[in-house]
Amino acid sequence: MLDPATVQILFADLQSPIVARSKTNPPDNLTSAASVLAKCARLLGLPVHHSVVPEGGQAPEVLPDLGKETEGAPQFARMTADPFLDPHTREAIDAVKRPVLVIAGFATEAVVLRCAFGAGA
Repeated sequence: MLDPATVQILFADLQSPIVARSKTNPPDNLTSAASVLAKCARLLGLPVHHSVVPEGGQAPEVLPDLGKETEGAPQFARMTADPFLDPHTREAIDAVKRPVLVIAGFATEAVVLRCAFGAGA
């Protein structure tokens, strides 16, 4: 059984332009799943972080429904597949001092996998 006091969540690449390109999962399903997880995090008081990728020279924005549930959560922009190569992301995750990291993101075979490897490094 997980103790909520040990858990934090990292949402990665859950941005409208990125999710819209999904070929394996319908964008609406990804949006709904992320929003439900974020709502659970809010209800349980879990710390939440966003790892985002700038696209087209515009400031990154998370999915609107996800953003409503995670309002005020920090966003960390990155230029690599591994969020933990960004020192600000690593520092924020480490500072929370909760050892269980739930990773939710787009492109499981890329960003989520890299994030899992990077978190353990």
